[in-house]
Amino acid sequence: IILEQVSTELSDFIIAPSWFILKWIENYGWNITKKESIVIQNLLVPYYSKSFKQKKCSLLNKIKPKQIIEIIFFGTFDTIKGIDIFCSALDQISNLMLGRRVTFLGKSFNT
Repeated sequence: IILEQVSTELSDFIIAPSWFILKWIENYGWNITKKESIVIQNLLVPYYSKSFKQKKCSLLNKIKPKQIIEIIFFGTFDTIKGIDIFCSALDQISNLMLGRRVTFLGKSFNT
């Protein structure tokens, strides 16, 4: 939990899989109140309201490709946690990844 907390608190913005997660980390004392954050669910394609779409576009438009030096996947290495979607997305932006790092943090899922 310490690594997750420090990584989140040092991040420029937070993309979380649910509002529950954002509230949970805030309730546990993580310093995220001044961070811009957005929820993008990774299991379902949700219906987004107009205000959500505007917030999402506003936040994502602030991300400049030259500012990104590292992309991190933090979660269990399982399709339920979206690792296949993450890797597929990396394939789609491979031309933008030159000189950037990709880090995988988590544990493997044993069945």
